[in-house]
Amino acid sequence: MTTAEIERQVRLSLESGVQHHFYDNETRAYSLLSLEPDKLKQYLVPEMLAPSLEMYEELLGPTKVRSVKNGIIAFITLVSRAAIQAGLDPEFSYALSDYYINYLETLSKEDELIQLMIQITLHYNDLIHRSVHTGHSHMVDAALRYMQQRLYSRCRVADTAAFVGLEPHYFASRFKQEMGVSPSFYLMELKMREAKKLLLLPGYSVTSVAAVLGFSDAAHFSKRFKQFFGVSPKTYQK
Repeated sequence: MTTAEIERQVRLSLESGVQHHFYDNETRAYSLLSLEPDKLKQYLVPEMLAPSLEMYEELLGPTKVRSVKNGIIAFITLVSRAAIQAGLDPEFSYALSDYYINYLETLSKEDELIQLMIQITLHYNDLIHRSVHTGHSHMVDAALRYMQQRLYSRCRVADTAAFVGLEPHYFASRFKQEMGVSPSFYLMELKMREAKKLLLLPGYSVTSVAAVLGFSDAAHFSKRFKQFFGVSPKTYQK
């Protein structure tokens, strides 16, 4: 089917009276995620959620269940991105959305799907509140997210300082004041924790772990690993 034919079908659908949620409603949905959990639960009742998903019954899938599933997938996409805007780590938010989309496919009843939608909303709401109430300044929170996103690459203190808009020495001083350690130590600690996970996975050698975590060579990685954990990465693997 050509793009012109597709657009013709879309226009025919709109002319038949199909309506979608207003964009403003989606924007308001973002604000719901920042509500206190008890207040949010007032909006998360099956009787209120079901009609919004059933709107697209004949549009999003060949059956009602498939349509509801596709509607929830679209919802998960919006929620995961709204959570990132609110301060949640992007990689974690995306990975969580992947988990829920895969889990969604194991369900077959409409009431189960609605309950899952409620669980997803409350889960992201909880994560947002935990992320926002870390006790750190916005500058440090932004720096922590930046470092987390760059575990698999080389990341210098100067890069992080530039990201948060501060001069490197001043940034390092502010960071240590709040976190109790220097930004370079914190980043290295993150990489070492990640290294421990990777070393226990099949197919990962010491050399490959060093490479994926942005170290110049396996020797440098091994030296750092032993400084943190008291054993070499090879010994830890065994």
